[in-house]
Amino acid sequence: MILFTCPSSPSFFIDHPIYRFQSNLHSRIQFHASFLGFSPTPSLLTVFPLIVSVTVTELGLCVLFLGFLNLIMMMMMMMKDVGDFITKYILVFSITLFRFPNKRNDGYEFFEKEVEETFRRGVDEKLKDENIIFEVQSLRLSHKMDLDKCVGALFYSMMKLALDTWNTSSGENDLLKKTKDVISQWGKLLKWFLRDIDVEIEVILKFEEMCLESAKAYAPLFMEVLRVLYDKDIIQEDAIKEWKEEKKGADESDRVFVEQSQKFLKLLKAANEE
Repeated sequence: MILFTCPSSPSFFIDHPIYRFQSNLHSRIQFHASFLGFSPTPSLLTVFPLIVSVTVTELGLCVLFLGFLNLIMMMMMMMKDVGDFITKYILVFSITLFRFPNKRNDGYEFFEKEVEETFRRGVDEKLKDENIIFEVQSLRLSHKMDLDKCVGALFYSMMKLALDTWNTSSGENDLLKKTKDVISQWGKLLKWFLRDIDVEIEVILKFEEMCLESAKAYAPLFMEVLRVLYDKDIIQEDAIKEWKEEKKGADESDRVFVEQSQKFLKLLKAANEE
């Protein structure tokens, strides 16, 4: 027996595995439909989701039914012409199925790419902060990623945005300016996920990793960007201190950015002593 219920608690929706599947599928449909030149609008099932109480797995027939029904409703709202509807429905449905993540095989790199695509789309479409947060959180739950991994991916996406809009010929000061602008505009997204000191430390560790590997242009600016994160209330002083303590006894190669940040660390220490 299948019982359709609509609980009043928002947390029930977000935590329910069927809703996680459905909401993530919806965000992917929107992305791929936009890629094909459509302008999808949210279906009523996404705004007021029906949770199906039945003993099935997350990828059971019940979930596939909800996703299928969601697709049909969205396409009916998007298009008037029946022929056009059928053609575009098949395209979007096919792409969505092939792009939907396999939880057994997709690792962190795939998740990071998905978060970056979601963030960039939010920037390009000028979505509200809460909408981007919802989509990123949906991705995290769907991929079963820990919060610190999600924060690292979102921070990477923000820093990559500044790097990609930077003209290399304009010098490091311009990169720092663009980074400040991105953090000022989108820092609230990151702050929403920063629930404790350990997660804040993950941001610093992720930035170290970027400076050494994927975004070496940031390496000379490590201290300046760390200070921006502190001034913008993204990273707390306790997180910076804990990061410094964790580096004690580490190899010299692992202490490069601690040494580079000594001037800023001394300023924090002096301010506390006063």
